[in-house]
Amino acid sequence: QTCALPISHSNANAFLIFTGSPGASYALEHTLSLNAPAAWTSVQTNTANTNAPLGHIFFQHSLSPSNDFFRTRNLP
Repeated sequence: QTCALPISHSNANAFLIFTGSPGASYALEHTLSLNAPAAWTSVQTNTANTNAPLGHIFFQHSLSPSNDFFRTRNLP
């Protein structure tokens, strides 16, 4: 299970930080709408830090002109 920390943005980029299990791999998924059925697209993968800050997963993604929704998924 991951927990989102505050999202920051600069120009048209979002900087997302999630916490997870150190050393585990995660996919960042994105959708423009949460209306059912939401169409989630995997946009990036990353591994949670094993050093300080322990368990943090860093992602950067371009923002769209409309709403952006993000989630992470643990990879096997």
